[in-house]
Amino acid sequence: MNPRKILQKYGLSPQKSLGQNFLVDVNLARRLVALSDLPPQATVIELGAGLGALTLALAEASERVIAYEIDKGLIKALKAEGLPDNVCLRQGDILKLDWADLARELDQKLIIFGNLPYYLTSPLLFSLLKARKHLSFCTFMVQKEVADRLLASPGSRKYGLLSVFLGVWAEIRALMNLSPRCFWPPPKVSSTAIKITFRLPDRRPKDEQWFMTLVKVAFSQRRKTLANALKSLGIPRQKTEAALISLGLPVNIRPEALSPTDFVDLSEKLTPIFDQNGRV
Repeated sequence: MNPRKILQKYGLSPQKSLGQNFLVDVNLARRLVALSDLPPQATVIELGAGLGALTLALAEASERVIAYEIDKGLIKALKAEGLPDNVCLRQGDILKLDWADLARELDQKLIIFGNLPYYLTSPLLFSLLKARKHLSFCTFMVQKEVADRLLASPGSRKYGLLSVFLGVWAEIRALMNLSPRCFWPPPKVSSTAIKITFRLPDRRPKDEQWFMTLVKVAFSQRRKTLANALKSLGIPRQKTEAALISLGLPVNIRPEALSPTDFVDLSEKLTPIFDQNGRV
């Protein structure tokens, strides 16, 4: 695949505003699909068809591919170049997709692949977390620093919000690293392919909204001790410290030292304080 020639042929160029760094190595795309362990006769969602390298690999390994692309110029180019019969190309913004509707349309939990631009990664993952009951697994290519954060363990500087949330509701593992040469134009940083498998954990928060609020507030002030950070939620420091002691945790612990399960347990110990409108 010569991306430069394809784009020139249709009068196109990579758009920085869309974070376009196209995967161009079809053999690498095939390897990525193989590592993801697709079930037989799967229907797969692709987020960002780009120049079609991953689309072709998915089409070879699955019964049907629904590929979303926001760039109308790329859609025209892909249709003109020709796609396998089992590929359905749709124009749309992936942040506006209704995952529940899509799961109902396909009558299955969703399997999602994509090469994600940096600016889309966090909002997309939060969107998917909210819709996790409709998802089977996702395989994404992301910047290596993003993958490192998602895979980070408690106590690491890279450990944060998404590390906790994914640690509760999903299993995440790295599949392979990708050099900038695998993309065109080559990005300035390396990428990592990750697989996120959603699950129904044994230990999960009873009040998800409260749990997520507590974790978000904790990490918004991560330089403070957890007891001091949670004071902004109206929780007295002494109450948080008592809860920590009951969990066998030090009273001066910082947010990044708590495991996902620790945060779940803490959210059960601390009662949310609601305002007059019923919000935390």
